[in-house]
Amino acid sequence: MEIEFRHISHAQTCVGNWRVRVAESGEVFHARNVEHCPKGEIWSAPYPAEPSHRLSAWERWRLWRKIPVEELFTLTEHITDPARATMGGSREEVELTDGARHHQIVVENTSNEAVTAVKEALQTYAQLGP
Repeated sequence: MEIEFRHISHAQTCVGNWRVRVAESGEVFHARNVEHCPKGEIWSAPYPAEPSHRLSAWERWRLWRKIPVEELFTLTEHITDPARATMGGSREEVELTDGARHHQIVVENTSNEAVTAVKEALQTYAQLGP
């Protein structure tokens, strides 16, 4: 399995946007924007060429036990709260691949327990803050 989590602010700047990806082999890549992006872009920091960490088989097993994989595959592709303003706030994205299955979820200006579980699990392994 492979999973990626992205946190993207709706603010005027892309500084602070962050993402983390765990490859099927257990390689962990993460990037956080610390510079402004060109207009219309959301990433100024590319993923590094080398992983920041390689999860052992045990760490991979522990990671996947924290992530509600089957629940993620049942979520709709876009989850939002229409009662909340679309100006400001943030969106969180999860992209998950399990063999031939692939699913992407966008959660905007609201929260979802399954997506929050992904965020918390990946922050732990990538040693990222909120």
